[in-house]
Amino acid sequence: MDDAVVDELDRLLADGRRRGRDEPDPVLALLTTLDVTGDEATGPAALAVLARRPRALIRLDADARRVRWWLSEDYLPPDLLRLGTRLPEPGASPLSVALACTHGDGRIRERGVREIVARPVPELVPFLVLRTGDWVRQVRDQARAGLAVLLHDDPARMLPVALGVGLRIEGWLRGSFVRKQLVAAAADPRAPLESLLGSPDRRVRAFAFGAGTWRPDRKVSVALTAPDVRLRSAAAEAAARDCVWSGRVEVLRRLAGSPHAEVRVQALTGLVRLGRDAEVVPYLDDASSLVRALARAAASREGVDVPQYYRSRVTPGAIDGFAEVGGDGRHLIGLLAHPSGRSGPAPCGRCGCSSKPRTTSCCRCCAIRRHPWCARRPRPCGRCRRRCRGSCCPTTDPRSGWPGTDWPGGSDRSPSCAPR
Repeated sequence: MDDAVVDELDRLLADGRRRGRDEPDPVLALLTTLDVTGDEATGPAALAVLARRPRALIRLDADARRVRWWLSEDYLPPDLLRLGTRLPEPGASPLSVALACTHGDGRIRERGVREIVARPVPELVPFLVLRTGDWVRQVRDQARAGLAVLLHDDPARMLPVALGVGLRIEGWLRGSFVRKQLVAAAADPRAPLESLLGSPDRRVRAFAFGAGTWRPDRKVSVALTAPDVRLRSAAAEAAARDCVWSGRVEVLRRLAGSPHAEVRVQALTGLVRLGRDAEVVPYLDDASSLVRALARAAASREGVDVPQYYRSRVTPGAIDGFAEVGGDGRHLIGLLAHPSGRSGPAPCGRCGCSSKPRTTSCCRCCAIRRHPWCARRPRPCGRCRRRCRGSCCPTTDPRSGWPGTDWPGGSDRSPSCAPR
């Protein structure tokens, strides 16, 4: 039963459809039903799902106050109705307390906040973080005091669950308090920053790396293995700075061999600062334009003829670099007959036809995406018989008026591009 509930809750949270003001949120309806009919394990399982999706939790909190709770008494669980008349009972379920923190009545939200502080549960901390920016001063003060105490007492359990929502509301009108508390908790030796580097949340990983003090070898491993570009760039910059200070050239060479351009740039910058321009010159034909620019600056200091270097290479990076230095491109004509080049008919990536060689473009959609004169409604292409939007294969449509093609009829525009 728990698996079915979790799957249903995941499906509803993934649905981003906007609803009317008086239309109840199905996520809220499911949570209230679970609170009434579910067992003791179902409620914490649902809260754990919400804690893993902080963006959906923030949207749920906004939708809960936007919906008119008084439309139906059956919409509210009995525990939540009791919260509106008196203080929560000691045996109130965590799901009831979470729903109370999203209620439209500020007095109910305040009582829910007090219950979270009195009975700290990690799954309820994201709701407490949201209330630190509440527009009601009494609710906001209670939530801020409670969050500061919980993060100070147990950062190992409370910081990971507070980061997802806290990092997304720090830019709100009253979100600066949360950021300060998260930074203070991350400075505690008990904070699990090492485990947070493996979080599936990109913002949590970046926060953990920026808040921690890491060894040089850990910075290098993060720069080489991090899944997102921002974390790789920050780790590579920190590792390259340490290598420049300590003169560890072998580590910079290791970073320069990374498949990610942002890491190679930081490593080559470190080599340049150490005066090793000769080791940067071989990157003149790199796939990254930023790396090529850095290598050209080093090559100019070494006296290397950059255009001649590009003429002697047959790589995509060398061709792009030769165009960047203002080459005339005449020698590129000879590359069409190079043994490693591809000749003969090649299928188009869009329509699949292979009537003409790749060097002359089998379809005009390979060279241009869409013309302003193309019709909105695509018609079947005259050659590949597919409804390609925009100009596709050369056709024999006499209405197009594009002369100079090698197809009968003197036209290489599709019927969808014909003038009306």
